Amino acid sequence: MSKYSNGENNNMINEEMVDKIKTNIHNYFNELLYSWNNALFTGKVISEESLKKMIGKYADSGEEGYYGYGIFTSDVKLGEKMRKKIYHGGGIPGFFASNSIFPTEDVQIIMITNVVSEAFAHKISKVEEIIFKDI
Repeated sequence: MSKYSNGENNNMINEEMVDKIKTNIHNYFNELLYSWNNALFTGKVISEESLKKMIGKYADSGEEGYYGYGIFTSDVKLGEKMRKKIYHGGGIPGFFASNSIFPTEDVQIIMITNVVSEAFAHKISKVEEIIFKDI
């Protein structure tokens, strides 16, 4: 049985349907970024030469690593190994995303949230630790 609540102007809101829509948007967004990453790193978006420039180490960003042409690159210790991480995050009011690629391991970590807080960065780190614990 669906659960309803009062929305704006006392309009009834089907909360079950809202949850399904949010889940579908989340899944679509993750699939879209996954497909984009694959196209970017296989030469379907830009040339290999341009990709090397994009992920190059041009500007030292301190703890963030280095900034290339539009993306961060860093070497991070995960699972007792140093790993190359290529990533970027960002958002707008009410939405935040993180897109990380570990090319050597062929791993992508794509996370989105509608709860923007510093805790999100900690959650990204925890997911990385779990994934790379044994590999």
